[in-house]
Amino acid sequence: MMNEREAMNRGTDPMEERLQSAAQQAMRSVVKALPDDTLSMAWRSGLNERLLAEKNRHQRRQRVAWFLRPALGLGLAGALAAVLLVHPMTARSPRSVPLALGSHAQSSGSIEAGLVSTHREASMAMDVAGVGVSPVEVSFASQSQGLSGPSASNSDSWSESDLESL
Repeated sequence: MMNEREAMNRGTDPMEERLQSAAQQAMRSVVKALPDDTLSMAWRSGLNERLLAEKNRHQRRQRVAWFLRPALGLGLAGALAAVLLVHPMTARSPRSVPLALGSHAQSSGSIEAGLVSTHREASMAMDVAGVGVSPVEVSFASQSQGLSGPSASNSDSWSESDLESL
């Protein structure tokens, strides 16, 4: 075989020279000797039936997956919720209770007890103070009265003008 550069100089294509080689000629004759097979209509029909069955199977799987995926997701979420709710809350330390639940919640160690005590304190503050006074004001008034005692001066007590302004 010639070099590609030499073939280009002579004006012939190197690919054409390769196709004209003895090995390519032998392969060409082998391929031409193969019988010309035409596909029968029965084979084509069988192929179409198998393709249609595969398509139907694929569509059925997609429909089942369309229902099954959300159901599996809900099942997983439900199982996770059940594990979190059934898991004993006593394994947590008492310090994990938020401070806003009151001092009784920290001593007993449960969230429920803290919520109940905070509710009781708030309802007692509303009973004592009535509408319009916040529990902080009631707490401040009770602390200042406890510090000064019953013999406090009348400067902290209510006057007629204070009651009329309400």
